[in-house]
Amino acid sequence: MRKELKEIYRVQKELAMLDGINSLLNWDQKTLMPPKGYLDRAEQISVISRMAHNKFIAPAFQKLVNDTIKTRLRKKDRAVLERLKKDLDKAKKLPASFVEEESKTTALAYAAWQDAKAENNFRMFKPHLEAIVALKRKECRLKNLPGHPYNSLLDSFEEGMTTDRLKKTFAYLKVELIKLLNEIKTSPKYKRNPVLPECSLDSKEQLCQFIRKRMGVNNGRSRLDNTEHPFTTSIDPDDVRITTNYNSNIQKCFFSTVHEAGHALYNLNIPKKFRHTVLWGGTSLGMHESQSRFWENVIARNPAFWKYMFPVFQKTCKVGISEDEWVFEINRVKPSLIRTAADEITYNLHVIIRFELELELIEGKLKVRQVPKAWKQKMKEYLGVVPRSNREGCLQDVHWSMGIFGYFPTYTLGNIYAAQLYYTLLKDKPDIMSDLRRGKYDRVLKWLRKHVHKYGRSLSAEEIVEKATGEGLNPSILIKYLREKYSQIYDLPQ
Repeated sequence: MRKELKEIYRVQKELAMLDGINSLLNWDQKTLMPPKGYLDRAEQISVISRMAHNKFIAPAFQKLVNDTIKTRLRKKDRAVLERLKKDLDKAKKLPASFVEEESKTTALAYAAWQDAKAENNFRMFKPHLEAIVALKRKECRLKNLPGHPYNSLLDSFEEGMTTDRLKKTFAYLKVELIKLLNEIKTSPKYKRNPVLPECSLDSKEQLCQFIRKRMGVNNGRSRLDNTEHPFTTSIDPDDVRITTNYNSNIQKCFFSTVHEAGHALYNLNIPKKFRHTVLWGGTSLGMHESQSRFWENVIARNPAFWKYMFPVFQKTCKVGISEDEWVFEINRVKPSLIRTAADEITYNLHVIIRFELELELIEGKLKVRQVPKAWKQKMKEYLGVVPRSNREGCLQDVHWSMGIFGYFPTYTLGNIYAAQLYYTLLKDKPDIMSDLRRGKYDRVLKWLRKHVHKYGRSLSAEEIVEKATGEGLNPSILIKYLREKYSQIYDLPQ
């Protein structure tokens, strides 16, 4: 390998090490760190972030990449250099001082959010959110992508997606989802009394550990821990950590684990040849969410899945509920206050609410102090329910405390991609449901490796979906999936 390429790969590896350190610090803060450690932790994260950013945008490294990309390269090296160039062009727009300030601000905000949520006190979080919104608006100005300012935030999570396209996609979905929801409300089954079995904390942990291993997330390269708001993070390609909330009810706890295991499987199955390069990792958050939502909803909420899993569930948790009752319960449609506990239909309305609020905050049409009221108004308008407290409203999600604006839309994009992948999987493997009935997920995972995981960041999300399914983002496929599934569950005329 030429010395120029060796140097480029050396720098990438160092950057991967720094990113891993930061990921470990963040994981520790959210799982095991003593509460009083947050001040120095904020400094630690900001220092590492500044070091990594400065190393990445160093003029000498930029010149090396720009010069080398003009030379003759092997296919893999070409892909690495092109991805590096794109990332550099974005990163150099943000001064190191901004990156450091944002890292410190969000680390402090996360600690404040935890306290504010616990005490149901929005005022405790308000100044931190104001600082974050100001930083996000500044980021939009610094990046200055064409079109709506929010495009600059979207691009961090779903490269190439635009605000205008999202508005059109969400406008279509909003109409279709509310229409389907209203049809479901006319079904006699809609009024069935909920049956939520109890399960001890130890039993929940046993069940969650069982399913993540069964899915293929093994102990040698992963671990599962407890946290307030479940997440997945990669320390390195052989150290991918997932979390769940054992203190939540069994349904939320189990499906959060499956969701995060879906994220982990994506990272764990990226080809080794991309290790320590910019091509390692999920290509976008929408594609990442397609994997987590695919496993959580398309697979684990499918009645076929529970032919094998229900006896395990019954034995572990000793529940007094039938398989049919449980399958209905985990697919029950009912507008609720909490996004992470929402059904597959109303979940997307939760996402649209957050997208619209973020837009208004970035546009300056909505002040942070107005967020609790605006949240309640949109919840009433779209879902017909109103939070009794801010803990159940605008304080429920961790995202804003982490400075993650532009992320929420990727959940629904992930749902769309997941539906498209599902129909293609059924076409390729017509007998795949027999695997689920026997608790066999190898062929599902192998199919996802072939059609999604193997590309890493070498292709965009839409390119990957188009290669796999024959078309790009198509929200009508999500509506088709939801209509077919819930018409059967609720005995709706088709």
